[in-house]
Amino acid sequence: TIVIATTADPDALFPPLALNIEARQATELIFEYLADVGPGMNTIGDEGFVKQIASGWTWSGDSSSISFTIDPRARWHDGTRLTADDVAFTFSVYTDEKLGASVSSSLSEIDSVSAPDSGTAVFWFGERSPRQFYHAAAMMLILPRHVYGSAARDSLRAFSSRTTPMGSGRFRLAGWTPGSHFELARVDDHYRSTAKPARVLWTITPEYQSAVARLLGGEADVFPTIRQETIPSLAEKGDVNLVTLPGSDYVFMHLNHRD
Repeated sequence: TIVIATTADPDALFPPLALNIEARQATELIFEYLADVGPGMNTIGDEGFVKQIASGWTWSGDSSSISFTIDPRARWHDGTRLTADDVAFTFSVYTDEKLGASVSSSLSEIDSVSAPDSGTAVFWFGERSPRQFYHAAAMMLILPRHVYGSAARDSLRAFSSRTTPMGSGRFRLAGWTPGSHFELARVDDHYRSTAKPARVLWTITPEYQSAVARLLGGEADVFPTIRQETIPSLAEKGDVNLVTLPGSDYVFMHLNHRD
């Protein structure tokens, strides 16, 4: 079991509405992309992407479309086969103004997604750009139509909040006690490979110092938001590894906004 100390609950476990760190961490384990960003990813084209739901892809000659082949082994957690129809459905959800998904603007260059057969999803683009593949493959966690398709779009937010999330990823939701903890359990014999940890458990401690105390006391294995002033106490303990991870966040400082 990997225990992660955190300061908040997930804001949602429905990918189009997942915004905070805890929600993104969990949904990216429960659900899958067509292909995910890999350590050798190039910002242009498809170099360095790691296959997930897609077992392969083909560009059209003029780069106006990308055809993704769905891995025939891919299954939802209830055993239902994952198909290209789920991919097309996912695009329609993410881009529906009634839902207001946070990444919908990044998908604007995609005209449509079609499913000529159950194993092929085709993304069509209105214009070519360096980030076409990234937007098609790694901006949407694929959703099961047979779970979420019955809900009206203007009620999908409420529907998803009372529905246990069902994905195709290597973990499933095992429990959630708001304000206390939430837990994922691995899916045995997952088609891409079984995860090594049996469980991932987030313990929720709203106060920063209490979360640090859990880490220093051995009650947690990971605390992802260490502040600068805490580093000396970690160095004194000696058995804690401090790791700096590069991220894609950026910050603006605005000064003197006066006429």
